[in-house]
Amino acid sequence: RMHGYENIPNLVPSLPARAPRVNIQRKNEHDAREILAYSLKLTETYNYSFYSIKTIEQYGLKENGHIKLLNILSEDQTHMRATLVPNLVTSLMEAAKFEESPALFEFGRSYKEVGEFMPEEKTVLAVAKIIKSDTFSNIKSLLEEFLDIFGVKGAELIEVQVEIPYAHPPQRAEIKLRGKSIGNIFVLHPSIQDEKIAIF
Repeated sequence: RMHGYENIPNLVPSLPARAPRVNIQRKNEHDAREILAYSLKLTETYNYSFYSIKTIEQYGLKENGHIKLLNILSEDQTHMRATLVPNLVTSLMEAAKFEESPALFEFGRSYKEVGEFMPEEKTVLAVAKIIKSDTFSNIKSLLEEFLDIFGVKGAELIEVQVEIPYAHPPQRAEIKLRGKSIGNIFVLHPSIQDEKIAIF
């Protein structure tokens, strides 16, 4: 101010201007959202990253591996979620009050205590849909359509290798791509919810 702003010469920055490097994960999430919302007509939802010990028990999960909060906001939010499924199913049942066969998807993070300084944190996608008949084949078709539009080739469904306690035993499969497990597809166990809910 003492020198005078009017005395500072106008100079173009000498640094070259260029587009920032593409964030692959962010681009993939954006593309997947467009496919799920616009092409497949699903509704995106956002849920808290917590659930209760009651939910853990209801879904047949083990408390071991969950991160328990020391400073809980309520009894419904005592543990960090290790899977998106319980909260997504709750949102789906709320949506079912207003439409006959809602279908939701969520991008969110799961958390797992692994005994190190920081927990294992993953960004995952979950899709859930209430289906009246041909439950597994319907959600399988939805998965195949999503992968096809997204440009994923060579994905296959195999017998589940890791137990999924909240999945219906005859109607579940593991999704593998080039030998690597990328997820699961299943019908929710009827002991958890009366409605036929399919998930991947």
